[in-house]
Amino acid sequence: MAHSNRIIAEGTDLWMFLEEGTGTKTYRPFSGQTACQISDDSDQLESTCKNAGQFANYQYGRERWSATVDMFIAADTDTNEVDFAEVALMRKAKYRPVIFMAFVDANGAIDTSRPAYRGQVILKTPIGANDGELQKASITMQGCLELEYLEYVSSAWQKIDATYPPATT
Repeated sequence: MAHSNRIIAEGTDLWMFLEEGTGTKTYRPFSGQTACQISDDSDQLESTCKNAGQFANYQYGRERWSATVDMFIAADTDTNEVDFAEVALMRKAKYRPVIFMAFVDANGAIDTSRPAYRGQVILKTPIGANDGELQKASITMQGCLELEYLEYVSSAWQKIDATYPPATT
């Protein structure tokens, strides 16, 4: 089986949020976002130490995904947003946040007519800036559980059924 790495969604109108709460969920956006991307990297995985001939064994269709958000590093005065300092603390504490990624309209409201994505991640926080530039981070998040595809139904986000082929009625 061939290696498959594809972009699921990206763009300036795709935003990343930190999901919080156990009952009623709240979503806080990452501050200073300039771009966001979700990638699916399905691959074959060698499952034996013998990698040649009749002894080779592979697992196919392994699910692996990642997300990246580019954000400026600045003191955030909006306490409803997740700033870089909070992301860095989560990383240092080895906290695995649940992120929610959705498209937004021109006013920053979540567009419920388009799909959304949700998953738990492991954070990586590289920082960079050239001389005279605003400091920014491209935060890479490796999915550590399933990436859920969501749709908005009856005033709530619901996981899209992943059975294929779809049931016929």
